[in-house]
Amino acid sequence: MIEFHRLPWALLFIPFALAQTATQPPQPQTATQSPVVRSIRFKLSAGDLASAESLLEEYKASSGTDAAYIVAASWVARGAALMHDWTAAEHYSAIAREMTAHATDSDLLYALGSALEVHAQVLDAQGKKQEASDFMDAQLRLHADAPVSFRCRLYKRRNLIALAGQRAPAITADDGTAWKPAEGQPAVLFLWANYCGDCLGQEPALARFWQKYRGQGIRLAAITRVYDDDSPAADRAKTTEVWRTSYRALADVPVIISTEAMLRYGGSSTPTFVFIDGNGLVRAYLPWRLTEERLEQETDKLLGHPGPPGVPHASLQSLSMSSSPESPESVARAFADAISRQNTDDLAALMTEDHVFIDSLGNRVQGREAMRKAWIGYFGMVPDYTITIHETCSADGTIVMVGTAQGTLAVDGQILPENFWQTPAAWRAEIRGAQVSSWQVYADNEPIRRLLAHKTK
Repeated sequence: MIEFHRLPWALLFIPFALAQTATQPPQPQTATQSPVVRSIRFKLSAGDLASAESLLEEYKASSGTDAAYIVAASWVARGAALMHDWTAAEHYSAIAREMTAHATDSDLLYALGSALEVHAQVLDAQGKKQEASDFMDAQLRLHADAPVSFRCRLYKRRNLIALAGQRAPAITADDGTAWKPAEGQPAVLFLWANYCGDCLGQEPALARFWQKYRGQGIRLAAITRVYDDDSPAADRAKTTEVWRTSYRALADVPVIISTEAMLRYGGSSTPTFVFIDGNGLVRAYLPWRLTEERLEQETDKLLGHPGPPGVPHASLQSLSMSSSPESPESVARAFADAISRQNTDDLAALMTEDHVFIDSLGNRVQGREAMRKAWIGYFGMVPDYTITIHETCSADGTIVMVGTAQGTLAVDGQILPENFWQTPAAWRAEIRGAQVSSWQVYADNEPIRRLLAHKTK
């Protein structure tokens, strides 16, 4: 039996601990790069909140409450929230909020943003959605002069909590030109950045989606902003060129450069999608990479094709593949969809109590709760992890799916294009009833191995 804290992250395709200890990290330049922050993130990635808390207390006793301690505390708050330990999440969030109330340093601003987000998550988890939304609105007013990236982050959390069901914010380009779909026409917004590798990775699925839905009465718009304030004209020209050369299948989609819209919709360096119905109400706000199936699923809802009534959200797209709600293929595809949405609750619901996960090295982890925590830790390291299924074969309750796995390795809390990876992969699922009893991964480990080796030199 593998000890959980030594779980060899199969989805990274090599043991993460090996990558962490293979070479010594460089001398830290900032609090975010400090050894205590790295160690705590490593513990959290393995779902080990208790050890992360212990490391934080040991550091406080030896070094005090310096910038590294504050950043580390914000990471523990985030980890606790990911694990739904709301008491711990609020405790460490309060510590970081108190110590960063007037922060201007970039590291401390990052910690403050994390702490504010976690406090809102805690309120939301307690059923206080309106209070959580009001809190984020108050923070946005308080930090109205903060950097755009910081405010985008706060808006993103606010939107995750409360934007769905609300009227979609108006979109006006920086040059004053307003954009909106025709009266009664639903719309899909794609928020992106001209340097965003993960946005570029979204292009194939988005292009296939648009080829299918173009002409069906729905509008698609690409929203972005100027990222180089020192050379705005050059940055706008770069945006035009990147869209022309890298998003060729989307040439008829308008590109709107609007700092205000990117702020209001929480746009960042990861792809973000907003689905707006014909009445101008936001029906889904999804600030991460989407599969082609998920794009279609959300758009079908806008067009009046929501799928079978009463079916759990995670299973909607999979049911379109099969006439039976509990067919093995539909269950396996629902599981894959939950992975691509990074939804650990849906994943747990689709696992049997004795669920077994097998990585590409043959290591096994058993138990629903153990794997729920494992997925939480993994999504903390690769927040935009998705899998794309190209072919499926099934026989007697065993499903084999072939496709690609992709994501971006988060480094110091940032998702940068140079850390994006993609690799061919296959998955073998054993289905029992309407749940997955076994999930086995087969994949090439070289892309992620290179990234991890580079980041730990």
